[in-house]
Amino acid sequence: MSAVTLALASCSNEEMHDLSQGSDGLVTFSASIPSSLLSRAYGDGSQLKNLHYAVYETGSDDVVFASDVTGSPTPVTIDATNFTLSLNLVKGKSYDFIFWADATTGSPYTFSSATKSVTTTYDTPVNANDENRDAFFQSIANLTVTGPMNQPVELRRPFAQLNIGTSDLKAVEAAKSEVASVSVTVSDVYGTLNLLSGVASDPQSLTFTGVKPENETFPVDGYDYLSMNYLLTGNQPEADNVQQAQRELTDATVVITLTDNHSTTVTVPNLPLQRNYRTNVYGALLTSPLDFTITVNPEFYTPGNDVDVLVAQFLADMKDPAVTTVQVPANLDLTKVTQEDLTFDNNKTIEVSNNATITLPHDACFIANNGLTISGKGTLACEVIPNTAEETEEGNTFRQLVRVMGGDLVIDGVTLDNDLTYHNHGNASKGYPLNSAAVSYYNDANVTINNATIYSGEFTVCGMGRDVASGTVTITNSYFESNSSNSNGTWSYNMRIFGKEATLENCTVIGTQGGVSADSKELVMTIKSGTYTTVNTPGKMDAFYPVYATNGATVIIEGGKFAGANTWSNLADGKAALVSGDNDVNLPDGQIQVFGGVFSGLPYNHSLNKAIAAPQGYEFVLNEEADKDPYKWTVRKTAATTR
Repeated sequence: MSAVTLALASCSNEEMHDLSQGSDGLVTFSASIPSSLLSRAYGDGSQLKNLHYAVYETGSDDVVFASDVTGSPTPVTIDATNFTLSLNLVKGKSYDFIFWADATTGSPYTFSSATKSVTTTYDTPVNANDENRDAFFQSIANLTVTGPMNQPVELRRPFAQLNIGTSDLKAVEAAKSEVASVSVTVSDVYGTLNLLSGVASDPQSLTFTGVKPENETFPVDGYDYLSMNYLLTGNQPEADNVQQAQRELTDATVVITLTDNHSTTVTVPNLPLQRNYRTNVYGALLTSPLDFTITVNPEFYTPGNDVDVLVAQFLADMKDPAVTTVQVPANLDLTKVTQEDLTFDNNKTIEVSNNATITLPHDACFIANNGLTISGKGTLACEVIPNTAEETEEGNTFRQLVRVMGGDLVIDGVTLDNDLTYHNHGNASKGYPLNSAAVSYYNDANVTINNATIYSGEFTVCGMGRDVASGTVTITNSYFESNSSNSNGTWSYNMRIFGKEATLENCTVIGTQGGVSADSKELVMTIKSGTYTTVNTPGKMDAFYPVYATNGATVIIEGGKFAGANTWSNLADGKAALVSGDNDVNLPDGQIQVFGGVFSGLPYNHSLNKAIAAPQGYEFVLNEEADKDPYKWTVRKTAATTR
């Protein structure tokens, strides 16, 4: 890695620039190209040997000093990527500066201080991957000279990087063929760049030779490079940073020709391009040219200093009522966005690709006011970070991933990771009546969870608004794990179910404070099958009940395996598995009816200190099967019922 250090210091040119008496404005600029920009982009930046510059009084087109004006100070070359330049300017005046660095020989660019711009020459077709095309720029506007000064300058490329990749090269090789050539035609590529404003202009349609970069890996796993090109872009730069620019949409066509003369044409409408960002176009382009994906990823900016196009597009899609399905093809870092950004009124579907992770801020979550579907094979996770002292003081101490205020919530196939190490509730007295929960739901929300995996330091699934929630909860073929425990000051079951009706089938639920709590008037919750277990925190006895019924809820057990870790009552004649009671005290007791399954202990009501009998026609008997440890008891129909 090499860095360009530009020190503008120590020369004056009084024949050209009339310095007033007492002018002691010796300005030293330290300009550098971040090492990450020199690493495998156009190469290592070693072709960068020439520095162009110009200085103007602020707001004026009159040149004070410039590299293309005779008599101006000349940069001194230290090595291929380092320069020094000295300028003595007038103290008290303000100046504008432009910088352009490119290859000494073979550069296709023409620098002009008179127009404050560079123009580029394009051959046909264009090899926009040629290292002689590598260049960097920066401008500084309205800098007031206050005396001897040091000013940092960061040079960056003015290009977007366009990558084309495919997943079916092996299929072509198996057919005894290979890629002979690739051409990429882009509708709008610019020919002129104003270095002071950062505005690119003179758009034209150009065809680029599809040069495959050597020793490079395609930015998306599972795809091989077909071509990489660098396109001058940015007709709408940001007001405070000429090196940043808004995303632009253009059209592109990729033509891939094989050695057997077979050719494939891929048309890409609305191709997104943005200065200092990668655009990746990939798919099975050789065999299924209509099936491709486009992503835009940050390439050159470091986190915190850029606008992530993927994030911006995701948030825009979530807010746009016309967009119903939002795809997440790669890792999506949302840790810098606000709760407002993640709150939406329209029903949305988020599809998370395999190996992709959406990371949410520690203090915000998805809030869906009218339904949400999250599907795919990826992961939704929260930022793992301690609360600040201010957050703790104000009571903002909770972690959530999904909060649904109404409509239908569907979670299908994804993993939700709500930080198993975090065990705090929000402080209701300070305006945060919120539990830490991977999924929380309110009002008339219906919840469907299938083929999912959910982890949480408190609730994995949590109904909110006791006796207000009125929806249906259906959970199948899923895994849930929580290690919440009263030993760390929390009292959260793995799941707390509110609503009118709930069904759990073929699920694994592991908890410490508890497994599943049915806690809502008129709720009927049916467990058809699965494994429900509580485990102690190592070295402690803090595990309670795999299933708990309270507040008038009815739990119907049709099958499954239920094993607690501890004996809390002799009524269980074993370790507590199914328990009903009044929970927070003064709530109505819950009801449990058992028609099938195996259990570590018999069911009982702890508030009444009374065993729960089997339903009429059924009886509890010792389990004689191989799983009698830990499942001591089972239920069966009585002989009379069998007949």
